[in-house]
Amino acid sequence: MANDSPPRPVSEATVMMSSTALKRPEPPPAPERLHFIVRAVGDQWEVVFENVGQAIVFPTKAEALLEARSQARERWSAQGHPSRVSQVMPDGTTLMVALYGSDTPAEKPAT
Repeated sequence: MANDSPPRPVSEATVMMSSTALKRPEPPPAPERLHFIVRAVGDQWEVVFENVGQAIVFPTKAEALLEARSQARERWSAQGHPSRVSQVMPDGTTLMVALYGSDTPAEKPAT
């Protein structure tokens, strides 16, 4: 049996664009978050600069936390590196003490 339906009327052409022409450029990769870890070592407290592999020992927890937070804040304000300070608790769990900056780079406003 032949197709007995009437022919379709000619319509205006549809314009299609490639989706690649509309893609936004990839944002730059986010800087790696610097991690400062404060933990007890015997009777003293150690600040470990995880991304650098360096450690400094302090006589008290307060001094260690102060140094870790100061270093993290300095890295964020002066160099733009997001930073985190964590304390390792006696049971092995980690307590987040402070975050500075964002892992997501800010997009520039459209001009």
